[in-house]
Amino acid sequence: QTSALPISSQISCLLAEGGAAAQVENHGFSGATTRDRVDYVSQGKVCSPQDVVILYFGINDCYYGYRSFEGRTAMKRVWNLPFVRWIAMIRYLNCVTLPKIQAFRRLRSSESERLLIILQPALPLQPSLFGAIRHRSLAGPALGLLVGMRLGYRFLRRKLQHTRGFHDLSGELFNPQYPTFVDWAHLNATGNYIVAVRLSELLIETLSTRPVIRDRKSTRLNSSHVSESR
Repeated sequence: QTSALPISSQISCLLAEGGAAAQVENHGFSGATTRDRVDYVSQGKVCSPQDVVILYFGINDCYYGYRSFEGRTAMKRVWNLPFVRWIAMIRYLNCVTLPKIQAFRRLRSSESERLLIILQPALPLQPSLFGAIRHRSLAGPALGLLVGMRLGYRFLRRKLQHTRGFHDLSGELFNPQYPTFVDWAHLNATGNYIVAVRLSELLIETLSTRPVIRDRKSTRLNSSHVSESR
């Protein structure tokens, strides 16, 4: 079943089903930020002008921006105040994340129609979040990042809304039929499947000569996807 596969493998299967012959490569890794990925892709020969590149970002940038004052001993109580961390996060997004995105757009300026900038789904209120909150060591970061992500995503949407190739998937999982996160930061099989369907639709539209009309029903889950996510 496709929902048991990584997102990149699911996209490959969905593209084949949609009649688009394409090879899908995943150059992401756990914990990577936009800066990490752009630096890696820019320095290495991992993509050609003919490739469609997906820059999939959001949660890690907010997380590392929120934790950017971690380890400071001077006035530690002040640095740990949520609103101070949120200000630090916005500064990180404005000074690190956005410049890296714009730099990558300039690098691929001649292939700009083949660059998809995807703001990944934000964490909805669901049981996995409350499970994290029950752990004292995770309660502060989970709650702080949950609120901070709302602020950070609002900031990113405002800055990127007119950018060519930008697609906002931040609310894609806000009203799920079933749980879509295994904890307060990572998707489960069901969430991965929904994201894979959306990304494959955007890729098919990008690869085709005419726009593909999106059918909202295409992201509904059948019983096989539900049973694997439990």
